[in-house]
Amino acid sequence: MVSYEYERVPERLVRRRHVQRKYVCKCGHIACGTPPERVGDCAHYGPGLHADAVVSKCADAMPINRLAKRYQRAGVPMARSTLTDLFHRSAARLEPIWKRLKTLLADASHVNADETSQPVMDTEKCRRGFMWTFIADSIVLYVFSASRSGATAGRVLGDSVGVLQVDGYTGYDRVTTPDRRTRAGCLAHARRCSTRTQTVGAP
Repeated sequence: MVSYEYERVPERLVRRRHVQRKYVCKCGHIACGTPPERVGDCAHYGPGLHADAVVSKCADAMPINRLAKRYQRAGVPMARSTLTDLFHRSAARLEPIWKRLKTLLADASHVNADETSQPVMDTEKCRRGFMWTFIADSIVLYVFSASRSGATAGRVLGDSVGVLQVDGYTGYDRVTTPDRRTRAGCLAHARRCSTRTQTVGAP
């Protein structure tokens, strides 16, 4: 008889020790071992820790202060400012990939787009920002903007041509013109508009 159960093994962080040996030739030449590749100059944290900070914050919606407490329980006290540096350093290293995805998305013939409001921390109170989502084939591109201005759609899609499937928001008007993209709706919005028209026109 065979049975299975899932169990959680508490995470642990390890400290790697890199030794670079130096050798001196009789002629006076000094040779030194190649240092390990790091995420950034003088970065004391490995790529796995950078990736975990990004995934925890973006995919698991874990605030930086809670993530700092989690690392402290694992044996490595880290300040919130340090974790913020890790997050921004990761964003800088991944920016070329994001730009490449943006180029590929603009080249796609069919693109879906939508924008969602998102609260953003400020000095006194939260302000409202917007997370724009663009989907084409196997590409999902996220673009944050402080406003709902259609300039975001213009920056992403530019003068590209094809089909843009969106709702009725006028912010997409600048990229859905006769010489650019053809605007396509969806059945959900069509039913919604149809119901609204019938309600308004009802005696």
